[in-house]
Amino acid sequence: MATRASHNAVPGEVKAVPGEVNAVTGTTAIDDNGDLTLAIGSNNEKATFLVCSRSLSRSSHVFKAMLYGSFRESRSANAGAGPSRWVVELPDDNPVPAAILLNICHARQKAIPPKFDSLTMFYDILVFADKFDMTGLLGPWTQTWISSVFPPQAALCSLLPNFASLSEV
Repeated sequence: MATRASHNAVPGEVKAVPGEVNAVTGTTAIDDNGDLTLAIGSNNEKATFLVCSRSLSRSSHVFKAMLYGSFRESRSANAGAGPSRWVVELPDDNPVPAAILLNICHARQKAIPPKFDSLTMFYDILVFADKFDMTGLLGPWTQTWISSVFPPQAALCSLLPNFASLSEV
């Protein structure tokens, strides 16, 4: 299911599988070689993700400062904990849009949804992206996501006669 043994795995070792929730840890591996666990959300809306801190720092100046600067979440502040124990809590954020942005940062295109049913998810992604100064990463998907919520202009124009006939009633 969520765990697989690698060919050179140590007996009893649980190998992270990208995109799957690890049955033992409950963590989704965005990067199976990740060095950082992000705990995003709180209470019932909480999820943990194994990520590469370098991918995040390349994608966001905010994450770079947070993870490699003088913040309490930094690598140096957590040096004694070891790589498997480097955990950064983001309790005020929504894990669903965060997961989409984490997949973008880690170039996991197949894990990025091609469309949305409403603008709410797009808005939530923008909020997370803005908070961590990552809005530039959304460029390739923005037009597709917006057009999945709104019909193309030609389709809107074909609806106009229907609205005109309603005004005559």
